[in-house]
Amino acid sequence: MAEPNRSTRIGNPLLTNIFTADPGALTYRNTFYIYAGHDEAPRTATDFLMNDWHILSSTDMQHWNDNGPAMRYEVFSWASGQAYAGQTIEKNGKFYWYCPVGTSSGFAIGVAVSDSPLGPWKDARGTSLINSTTVNGSALNIDPTIFTDTDGQTYLYWGSYNTVRMIKLNSDMISYSEPVITPVGLTRYWEAPYLNKIGDKYYFSYAAGANPATIDYAMSDSPAGPWTYKGTINDVTSSPTNHDAIQFFRGKYYFVYHTSDVSGGFDYQRNIAVDLITVNPDGTLNKVVQTKTGPGPAAVDGNIAYFASTSASYSSVEDTILALNDGYEPDTSRDRSKDVFSTRSGKQWVQYEWSEARTIDSVDLYWYDDGAGTRVPASYKLEFWNGSSFEAVPHADGYGVQKDRFNTTKFDMVTTTKLRLELTG
Repeated sequence: MAEPNRSTRIGNPLLTNIFTADPGALTYRNTFYIYAGHDEAPRTATDFLMNDWHILSSTDMQHWNDNGPAMRYEVFSWASGQAYAGQTIEKNGKFYWYCPVGTSSGFAIGVAVSDSPLGPWKDARGTSLINSTTVNGSALNIDPTIFTDTDGQTYLYWGSYNTVRMIKLNSDMISYSEPVITPVGLTRYWEAPYLNKIGDKYYFSYAAGANPATIDYAMSDSPAGPWTYKGTINDVTSSPTNHDAIQFFRGKYYFVYHTSDVSGGFDYQRNIAVDLITVNPDGTLNKVVQTKTGPGPAAVDGNIAYFASTSASYSSVEDTILALNDGYEPDTSRDRSKDVFSTRSGKQWVQYEWSEARTIDSVDLYWYDDGAGTRVPASYKLEFWNGSSFEAVPHADGYGVQKDRFNTTKFDMVTTTKLRLELTG
């Protein structure tokens, strides 16, 4: 893996020293990652030339590291070239990169795996997951998008030439048992699918109308559909192709796409760009405004507790409620090198409140436990303000009380002005 090449440029496109395209996005441990194809075709080319992938990363959404070339098509010994649009997902501490590559019998989709979002990567199967022999496969087996729902089920969508397909993956992330499904309701579908979830709704965005393409989207109450078409969210860019990724990071949704601004509209030399996308109160998406300046700096390190006022049912006089959002990360649960917060036994609560609504899907808690009078709680739960009362966050997974580490609780996204931690001592 090459040493990162940090860009000092701010704005769109993110990098101008190489051509990158077809983004997939991942956020992990306070970093935004973009998994991108690498356009290498010369100006005289009549087709794409793509042999490797680059991974762009940023902690502020302004300065970007080029961690590449991060992987070449040769990681799949059965591939013959053509490193096309892929996407990476984390599950159970492993990172899985779903990649379309050329073979002697057409495009196929392989799976690479790593212990790190940056690699190194190896072939997780030794064979392709999707290929020309796949029953009910797409007319062109490219552009995989991968999504894991809160129940742990992972879905893979893919396909071009107006033929989108879906499978449910097995828990090993590299096989499937159920038949390939043809989704319904995806009006004007052409290629480049991307699946995610906002609140309790599922969003499916895709390149629409062939080339030049827009990015359109549909919504559903299920990650498997059926889908209801909603319209266009990204107009035609300077590139004849269009490919997006939508990713939540530090309180905002970012829309990643590519243009051909640097090459003056040349089909086979594209560059990644990022702008904001916003959500209406009814859950629909607003159209992206393509900019040269980009989305501006991200909120500091993603910890929205910084921006909250705090309160509690009781705060011990020897400690301080200010410790609830000072941003300090302790070395151990007994670390008192900075202020700590403690309360008394029994039923207690701690609350964060923001001046404007925040969208939240996880909480990291580091418990103070001095081994004597202050201990981790027996149990706790998270509640959010629904506008008139507190209710439990939906489908919570975590609620750990381990010492000397962050305990992460994930849940379905909620949009709220107040988040409360109910404690039982």
